[in-house]
Amino acid sequence: MAVILIATAKAANANAYVDETEAGLYLSDNRLYETKWAAAVSDDRKSALIWATKLLDLAFDWNGLKRTSEQALRWPRSSVYDLDGQFYDSETIPSPLKHATAELALSLLRDDRTADPSLLGRGIASVTVGPISVEASAEQVMSLIPDYIVLLLRALGTTVPGAQQGDKVVSLVRV
Repeated sequence: MAVILIATAKAANANAYVDETEAGLYLSDNRLYETKWAAAVSDDRKSALIWATKLLDLAFDWNGLKRTSEQALRWPRSSVYDLDGQFYDSETIPSPLKHATAELALSLLRDDRTADPSLLGRGIASVTVGPISVEASAEQVMSLIPDYIVLLLRALGTTVPGAQQGDKVVSLVRV
C-alpha cells in the first residue's frame, strides 16, 4: 500500500509539515551527507517525514496558539515570533519547521532514534562495584531530537523533558 503524505497547512487530514519534493530540494541544496535520502524509496521518505512530524509535535511545546481546532497538526500557529521579532505567517508552516522536519526525516532514515538503549543504556556497557569500574559502550543512546534540529526550532518552541539527552544525574547509594 502506498504511503499517503498530506502536507497542507490547516488541513484536517494533514500528516506532515513538508512534502517529499520540498524536503528533497532542501536536503539536496543545503545538506551534506544526504545520500540516505536520495537512496531511499519514495514510500520510505514519506514515512520518515510523517514520523518526523509526529515526533516533533510530541517533543516540543510550541509557542503561540494552534490556528484552528479542525487542523490535524499543531501548526500553523498564531502569535509566534521569529528570531528577529517578526510574526510568522499564521496561515503557513514556517520554513524552520519544514527544514527541521526534513532533517529529522533524514536522521530517521539513517538511524532508529526511538530504539531502546542497551542493557544499562546511556552509553554504559558494564559497572563493577568494588573497586569501582565503569566501561563505556560504543553504542551511545541518541537523543530523540538532535541538537542541530533544536537549534533550527529555537524560535518556535522548547523541547519537553526527555526529548533531548543532556547531563544526567545518577545517585550512588552505599550499602
